Amino acid sequence: MQTLSDAVLAVFSEDGPLQNAIPSFVSRPGQNHLAVEIAKTVQSGGLLVAEAGTGIGKTFAYLVPILLSGQRALISTATKALQDQLAKRDLPRIQSALKTPVRVHVLKGRSSYVCLHRLESARQQANRVPQGLVFQLARVEAWSAVTRSGDLAEITDFPEQTELARWVTSTQNNCLGSSCPRAAGCFVNLARREALVAEVVIINHHLFFSDMRARESGVFELLPSVTTVVFDEAHRLNDIGVQFLGQQFSSQSVEYFCRDVLAYGAVLTLGAADWRAWVNTIVQSTGNIRTLLSKVVNPEDLLWDESIQAPQGVDRDDWAYPIEKLRVALKQISSLLHHLASAAPEMSALGRRADELSDALDALSGPTPLGNVKWVDLGQTMTWACGPIQIREAMQAQLKSSADTLEAKRSWIFTSATLGYEAGLTFFTESCGLDDARVLRVESPFDYASQASLYIPQDFPAPSDPMHSLEVAHLVAQAAGILRGRTLVLVTTRRAMEDIGLALRKHFLVRSDLRVVFQGDVSKTEILRLLAAAASGGQQGVVVVATTSFWEGVDLPGDAVQMVVIDKIPFAPPDSPLIRARVAQLTAAGKRPFLDLHLPMAAMALKQGAGRLIRAETDQGLLVICDTRLMSMGYGKKILSELPKMARITERDQWITALHQLTKFSTTDPY
Repeated sequence: MQTLSDAVLAVFSEDGPLQNAIPSFVSRPGQNHLAVEIAKTVQSGGLLVAEAGTGIGKTFAYLVPILLSGQRALISTATKALQDQLAKRDLPRIQSALKTPVRVHVLKGRSSYVCLHRLESARQQANRVPQGLVFQLARVEAWSAVTRSGDLAEITDFPEQTELARWVTSTQNNCLGSSCPRAAGCFVNLARREALVAEVVIINHHLFFSDMRARESGVFELLPSVTTVVFDEAHRLNDIGVQFLGQQFSSQSVEYFCRDVLAYGAVLTLGAADWRAWVNTIVQSTGNIRTLLSKVVNPEDLLWDESIQAPQGVDRDDWAYPIEKLRVALKQISSLLHHLASAAPEMSALGRRADELSDALDALSGPTPLGNVKWVDLGQTMTWACGPIQIREAMQAQLKSSADTLEAKRSWIFTSATLGYEAGLTFFTESCGLDDARVLRVESPFDYASQASLYIPQDFPAPSDPMHSLEVAHLVAQAAGILRGRTLVLVTTRRAMEDIGLALRKHFLVRSDLRVVFQGDVSKTEILRLLAAAASGGQQGVVVVATTSFWEGVDLPGDAVQMVVIDKIPFAPPDSPLIRARVAQLTAAGKRPFLDLHLPMAAMALKQGAGRLIRAETDQGLLVICDTRLMSMGYGKKILSELPKMARITERDQWITALHQLTKFSTTDPY
């Protein structure tokens, strides 16, 4: 009898279904090995942690066994880009090749779907909508009449981070549920119904952890019937999980609550209360807290002082007074809103939101749970938060719960191009509670020694030198002028992005054939489109200067990106509350925080960034890292050893020669 592994190998073999259906497909030993190991896990159950080097084709390696098994599967990603790739490109091609049609559904969070009731309310109260959003509101209204899914991503060039979303989407707390006059056409409920009957459901990590905490999005309603769970881009699991598994109170949530109180209270219960006075009391109390924090030196990410029950650097009584005043105001307005619930369902929903804010204050005012960290941050919004240091306990509880409730043994697969920097991948498995997992590392099929070169300029200022960013800009300007763009500059801070980007714009001011784009100028999708268009013969070359999100999820094979420049080793900010808490935890356990935390995190992040360069077997390019510590410090050499084995360039003249020698290659088909 043919096993699932045998069937998978046949699909990936030369002259197999994939090669016959996809002309660019090439059978790769590494991909075959990964697919077989995943097939064994799908068939037998258990945990598999698989690091698959860039170019392995890991999505095909888990999708083929899933489809051949005939089992229901839940796939979670860190980014919307990979969600779209799976649903719109990879799964359709595999289904066509295997002739195995299955129902696939992408399930997103509430904020992705338009709420018809809130859209109607926004239109009726258009005078309250900020003037700059009126045109966007009109576009959403016209589109809402024809959409079948309600997914705002369908709207061409609709901003991903727009203030309008707060007006036209729902949250768990402001949703009217079955009392909503537009409940019959609710797009959130429609998406969940479709997910319940789909064989393959694609979600993201944010939704998984959000639902783990609140059981609100329907994900955990799906789990009992799902046999295989795959976490792709699994290296992001811990970072995303700790954001969603804790408690949070923010001045922004108060602001949105007060805005809706004024909007709905004045319209639906006119004369029942002086809503402006209530809102002013709440806003004033919140403002007093912000003012108090602003007097502290460096009010970003203040750790909590458990001994005085206040943020570090803040007097206990000074903190307690405005917090108590705000708590009382929220409880009083909650009582009033619930009293008026019979007037309109919106009043009941506002009452629940007041309760939620009040409950958050109560929870955060209590002792910090063991294994958690509490902090206060005063950035653009004031945030008071408490969350787990790691997702270890939460994941282990979920794995145990699943084992107790499922008759067939469920398979859990965790995969990414970068999961650690040691053979056992313990940095990842320990933080995620995957102690019993099988671990697999599959090397990239790319010949980095012939496809890429690494240059670490030695005559360079230290990263702490004020001139460092300007020197990076000078280096990039010289190279981008030769390459006519085709350059991605990855930096570790927003300040560095602005310094380097502005210097480059000044340098290329007189050149109309080169454009310097900052992350945030336009959407990430548009930036990638600009790079691809320039590579395919566009009139204007592009240099992109970016932070966080561009270190991963950028997949542009061919000559769209021929040089990646990284400003320095991406060590995590040492003042981050979570980092400080993990340092304290490791120190208490007798471990070495630099070697056991800072170093592996930096090595993984640098490897992710470097992975943006070579995306196909025919790509060629240059990686430049402007940090001399990689050569002068022992830990730098350890980090370097984790990067792909590229040819090394030691002199600037060699680097210039390599730039001139770079040839253009056609974009390949990155299955």
